Amino acid sequence: LGPQAQYTGFKNRIINGNFDFWQRGTTGTGAVYVADRWATDQVNTTQARSTDVPGGIGVDYSLQVSASTGTNATVQKIESKNVRDLSGQQVTVSFWAKAASGTPTLNFDVRYATALDNFASMTIMQGSTVTLSTTWTKYTFSFNALNSNVVNGLALFFYNVSTQTFLLSQVQLEKGSTATSFDYRPYGTELALCQRYFASSWPTGVAVGTYGTNTYYAGLSLGTSTTNQIITCVSFPVELRATPTFTTYDIANPPVSGKTYKGGNGKTAYATAGSTRQIYAGSQDATNSPEMVFNWTASAEL
Repeated sequence: LGPQAQYTGFKNRIINGNFDFWQRGTTGTGAVYVADRWATDQVNTTQARSTDVPGGIGVDYSLQVSASTGTNATVQKIESKNVRDLSGQQVTVSFWAKAASGTPTLNFDVRYATALDNFASMTIMQGSTVTLSTTWTKYTFSFNALNSNVVNGLALFFYNVSTQTFLLSQVQLEKGSTATSFDYRPYGTELALCQRYFASSWPTGVAVGTYGTNTYYAGLSLGTSTTNQIITCVSFPVELRATPTFTTYDIANPPVSGKTYKGGNGKTAYATAGSTRQIYAGSQDATNSPEMVFNWTASAEL
């Protein structure tokens, strides 16, 4: 790099702002994650993947947010380690948005976690609104200097109270008072950032709970039958944020959570406490079998 060159990669504190990754599936209702790193705290909100996207910006999907009653909302909670330099700093949010119909008001705000990486309680720092149309439009907004509590973790909320459906694309939150171009990170890099919070044995692009031959299993074949427990080590693709909530699935159609396959589906699962890098899991079932397999998920979300 020449003396005047500046490295601008990783300026976006939002992970999966381009909505490329949907490890859990492509639609969900209630207080759940659907697109990686994007959740809602509203039981009546439905989040879904949409191919309705802004033209000419290099994006395949957007996030569609709707609600049957009440407020519809989506939020990304940002780990404290990724915002600890923002105390006393301005930040700028940029995003593309549109309404499915009408001209609803879209609210957005930034909130801090009231305890370190614990978003059970949050406090609004600053917010604003825009009026949407049915045409994709890029919006930018600069927040004033954030207070010192941002070091606990930062949440970016989008919501409206009219139950009117809205769509989001290319969400970015960066330090400073100026919106810059969207931070395109390598596909594998962005996937690894998502997997710090959630990983599974299903391939990228295949929803958790999918039955079929295109899924990957953890398991062990002993070569001889046993009625004893069969345990194997599951190594995670990246180090997780925290020791995860680990769930096994058998290979039935559809797969059943909390079970494994050991001479048949529906067998009792077993998992150790584990760590941020690996866990020992399998079956304690007494069925006489030489093999045991299962699918799995590991969640270390905020």
